[in-house]
Amino acid sequence: MAKVISSLLVGLGFDVDQKGAKEFEGSIDSVKSKALQLGSVVAGGFGLKALTADFASSRDMLGKFADTFGVLPNDVMAFGNALATEQGSLEGFMSQLENLERVRARILVGDVGFFAPAAKAGIDPNVIANAENATDAYLALADSFSTMTTQQRLNAAEALGLDEASIRLLSKGREGVDQLVERFRTIRPVTESSTEAAAEFNRQWVEFGQNIGSATDSVSDQFLPVVNSAIDGI
Repeated sequence: MAKVISSLLVGLGFDVDQKGAKEFEGSIDSVKSKALQLGSVVAGGFGLKALTADFASSRDMLGKFADTFGVLPNDVMAFGNALATEQGSLEGFMSQLENLERVRARILVGDVGFFAPAAKAGIDPNVIANAENATDAYLALADSFSTMTTQQRLNAAEALGLDEASIRLLSKGREGVDQLVERFRTIRPVTESSTEAAAEFNRQWVEFGQNIGSATDSVSDQFLPVVNSAIDGI
């Protein structure tokens, strides 16, 4: 590698003597050795990444979602895991929860467009409108789904924007869903301290990245003109 680069420099018109070439090769070998060492550190660092950046990303996302839609992060995670037992996902639950909360928000400004299709499907719209929050509204739907026929469940799910996993989960009835959700609250709780720490980590990481970017911008401003002159000369 070093010899190839040396030959390239000579070909471009640079004066590279034998001593300089050997020093250059030694530098390249040193860099290569350090690169291999760095590679081993990075390879072993995936565990650290999972404990820091990955954890902060997921917890901060839950915390911000919960703040936006007036629910508890621990409830969101527990319901998402409960839905996963029916081949659903946390992301899918969050999407459906967001839809329910937006429906509830529209009611406050007099938009009751969903009332008619929900009632036709066998859902009491007031169950959603009068719930304390979106997770309570979702759980309340289990009372209706547990007694519906297959066709009624499909119609109700379409009216409320629920997926197939939610149909299966809510069909267990309120008690069944509540027990499953409570189990996941215990298995993997999401604490307030974890969401706060995650948010702070992400804030500092963004700031750190911009500080590094500012430093590299300063170097680039001085380095690019030199490179431009060298290219122009070649």
